[in-house]
Amino acid sequence: MGAAALQDRPVLFKYAMEEVAVSRRSAVVRCFIDALTRGGPGGTPRPIELHSHDPLRYVGDMLAWLHQALAMEKEMLLALLDKVDPSVASGAVQVTLRNIAEGICRPFKVRVEQVLVSQPGPVAVYQLAGLLFFYHSTISVLLAGGSGAEEAAAAAMSVSDNGERKPGTSILATLVELRQLAQKMFFNNLTIHASKILEKVELPAANLSPPAALSETLALLKNILLSQDVTVVPLEARQEDFAKILSCLLDPLLQVCSLSASTLKRSVEMAVFLINCIYQIESTLAIFEFSDTRVEALKGQTEAHVDTVVHEQMSYVLTTVGLADIYNTLQQVTADVVVRHATCRVVVHKGQAYFIRNQSVS
Repeated sequence: MGAAALQDRPVLFKYAMEEVAVSRRSAVVRCFIDALTRGGPGGTPRPIELHSHDPLRYVGDMLAWLHQALAMEKEMLLALLDKVDPSVASGAVQVTLRNIAEGICRPFKVRVEQVLVSQPGPVAVYQLAGLLFFYHSTISVLLAGGSGAEEAAAAAMSVSDNGERKPGTSILATLVELRQLAQKMFFNNLTIHASKILEKVELPAANLSPPAALSETLALLKNILLSQDVTVVPLEARQEDFAKILSCLLDPLLQVCSLSASTLKRSVEMAVFLINCIYQIESTLAIFEFSDTRVEALKGQTEAHVDTVVHEQMSYVLTTVGLADIYNTLQQVTADVVVRHATCRVVVHKGQAYFIRNQSVS
């Protein structure tokens, strides 16, 4: 009833909700620290920091706790403003909930940054970026308000006395910043990996099998792409990530294969080696979505190298059996016959055209 009595006095109502936000923000921060270090009542659930050695679970548990805490705070605010006009209550809940969430930003951000700085590996960092993306979408829905009069009420409450707008969405901004940091570190790791394999180009094996660096990098690529959770990251974001990941890893891989092949003396050996390398890359990419364009390009390269092998082997067989000179002569004769045949066809067509014109004149 007290909140309902204040709704006709916007200034007092605003101050009252700010006091609620300050009080609940301190309480939520204390509960967050307790959940990290002490766990729940009686030790159940266990402290979140016990899983700090597992980056994905550690960050996932913090995000899950944050989402649950904000949901409970929202229910409390809705119960507090139950008698208030809905158009006013919705905006007040939206802004107050965002202000409550601001208190968790710094302790949460520090811990996630520590996880990322510890270099958990490209696969784990990529999964963390997807997890942050998912919870950003989920929490943004939780913090979302109404429209029209409700948005106007929220805007009025999110403006301070000196007319400056308050940063009411800092928790969402924190999640976006952390996701961008995770993505940056992920692609930096891929770039460093590509630079290392380019620095140490392996010589082809005697059986012309793909080098070990190719197999290791393809295994890394496969693990990264398999870690994509289709329920967490939307289609457009996965397609964009797929293109960037292939640019970071696939292009350097093809360059490494070409450099290794250039150390071979015979062109047929170079072609066979490249066919083996490209086939391994193609078979890895074929099981993933969005890979059709890349796979088709790789097939085109394979066909070109197969033509080289066929031509070289045919020349070798003809030379071995002593038919190379005869074959070259026949090729020249065939070419001359084709040229003469084409010339005869031109002459015949011109003759036909001449007779047709003369008949029409007569």
